[in-house]
Amino acid sequence: MKKKDKEYEELQQYAQLNEETLLYLCITRNSIRTPKSLKIGILKGQTNKLTNHNTLSKIV
Repeated sequence: MKKKDKEYEELQQYAQLNEETLLYLCITRNSIRTPKSLKIGILKGQTNKLTNHNTLSKIV
């Protein structure tokens, strides 16, 4: 039972991570006119939670 709980918790964290990444990509894709400083602020906010932020900075 403990192992299943841990797997479920990991899946939940992964789902949340994907949701945040998708939200971030939607914001940056749709904000072509947004000042660069705001995009950087959004990126910094996301990198606190994202483990692999290097891929995100490459996309931007």
